[in-house]
Amino acid sequence: MSARARTVGLFALLLSVSGSAAAQPTAAEPAAVENAQDAQAAEQASAAQPEAASEEQPAAGLRMVRNLVVPQFDAPPKSRARAAVLRTLAEHTEVEVVAIDDVAFAARRLQADPNTPDGRAKLSRELGIDAWLDGKVTETSAHLTLAAGDGTVLQEVDIEVEDERSLDARTGQQMWAALGPSLSPQEAYRRAVLAEYERARRKLEARQSEGRRQVELAHKARAHRAFVLRGQYSLAQRKQAALQAELARQTEVGKAELAREAEEARQAMLARQAEAKRKVELARKAQEERKAEAARRREEAKAAAKAKAVAKAEAKAAAAQAKADAKTAAVQARADEKAKAAKAKAKNERSERAQAKRKRRHGDSTSLTNTGAQRAHARAVAKKKARAEQDQAERAER
Repeated sequence: MSARARTVGLFALLLSVSGSAAAQPTAAEPAAVENAQDAQAAEQASAAQPEAASEEQPAAGLRMVRNLVVPQFDAPPKSRARAAVLRTLAEHTEVEVVAIDDVAFAARRLQADPNTPDGRAKLSRELGIDAWLDGKVTETSAHLTLAAGDGTVLQEVDIEVEDERSLDARTGQQMWAALGPSLSPQEAYRRAVLAEYERARRKLEARQSEGRRQVELAHKARAHRAFVLRGQYSLAQRKQAALQAELARQTEVGKAELAREAEEARQAMLARQAEAKRKVELARKAQEERKAEAARRREEAKAAAKAKAVAKAEAKAAAAQAKADAKTAAVQARADEKAKAAKAKAKNERSERAQAKRKRRHGDSTSLTNTGAQRAHARAVAKKKARAEQDQAERAER
């Protein structure tokens, strides 16, 4: 049995198992699940015909090879990564690995270096080599490079492990997992079929999940609708009861309002009557107060006129008395001045006579002394005269 036949059989088996598992709907599932099952059956029917595809059908965007050279890896002496890669390639008969000895023999014959791009190009044309798989291995990592015959790098793979003992086996596995579609048309086709199957399975599961979700949503919507209707009915009953209670309350309020308005009207009428009586009383009191005010003003006017006349007479008498006092004071002042002047004159005359006597007695020797005494006497007379004038002025002012 070829690899293609094995792949087709595996795919049909998986579809049959998934179809039998999905073909047992429960009695509670709605029509949406049946529609999803019909769609699944149609997809199975369309996917179960792989014979229509060509065995050489390549994966989209991948360059397929058949003859492969695996040169010695750049690896530690104890590494078995290249051997693991060769064992993995040996499990896939659609990939032909060119022996390294054949490559070395052709290189010697063509004088080409298999480690240079030009040498590899000559060897690829001569031996029909499609790709070269180089590797660089360390203790815990490996780097694989798949290159075309002309040296163009087609794909690279990096492998890293924590345990160096598992690096060789991991290198072989990762190599085929990453480079398998590029090395084998059958592997590319198988993976494409598996990818299509996986997409169909996920799509079917999504449809079934969506059907169950729709059924659950329908049940929830029905339950929610019933809950809403019950709530609305209960709300309507409460509203009706509240409306009736409000109607009864409004009736009572209306009756109370009518009674209150009647009482307010009665109280307003009583207040108007009381206000009218109060205004009449106020008008009477105001008229009496105006009459009393007029009488008071007349009495005040009479008292003011009488007081004015008395004040005028008193002022006139005071003015006459002041005039008489001033006149008397002036006469008295003049008399005092005349008396003082007479006294001063008499005193001066006595002084002159006394002085003349002293001059005659003492002669010319005392003339100078008499002159000084005369001067002192003149100053004393002038002071007395000035004091008398000041006293007269003060009395005139009083």
